Amino acid sequence: MLDLKWIRENPDDLDQALARRGSEPLSGEILGLDQQRRKVQTGLQEMQNRRNAASKAIGEAKRKGEDAASAIQEVANLKSRMSAEEAEERVLAEKLDGVLSGIPNVLLDDVPDGTDESDNVELRAVGNRRNFEFAPKQHFELGEALGCMTTIIDSNLTTLIAAVLLFQFGSGPIKGFAVTLAIGLITSMTPK
Repeated sequence: MLDLKWIRENPDDLDQALARRGSEPLSGEILGLDQQRRKVQTGLQEMQNRRNAASKAIGEAKRKGEDAASAIQEVANLKSRMSAEEAEERVLAEKLDGVLSGIPNVLLDDVPDGTDESDNVELRAVGNRRNFEFAPKQHFELGEALGCMTTIIDSNLTTLIAAVLLFQFGSGPIKGFAVTLAIGLITSMTPK
């Protein structure tokens, strides 16, 4: 994912890089979402500061034996407004992350422009290309046809075992290793 700070500083470079890949410019959309999110974050920080000041005023008023009802009401109002603003900030952050995660890396200057692999330039070829008189199969198709895949990879069985074990043991670094070990043991013991 590209750095948001770099996009803020170089929006035209991003749009040019996307154009080289045949994509539409996105810097305007990204900067708009970023600006909205930053505005909401600034508002949240201001509300937090006001809430802290009001909470401090409540403590001082109670210490002096004064009425603190208005400050208590202000804190309650700020708390509910902050919840709404935090939800809006999360939505904006998710939208921004979604857009950023879909952006391809910026191409180096010596990389040819293009939209897919057909636009690639072959720099060199090593060895001779083989011309088969038949349509070659993928490695997994050969393994299934020869019956070897049940001992090496049985995706249906592995998926079922992984689902059961993950449900049973949960996740995490130690638990994840235990699940991986258990999957390996069980799949190695299945009949061939």
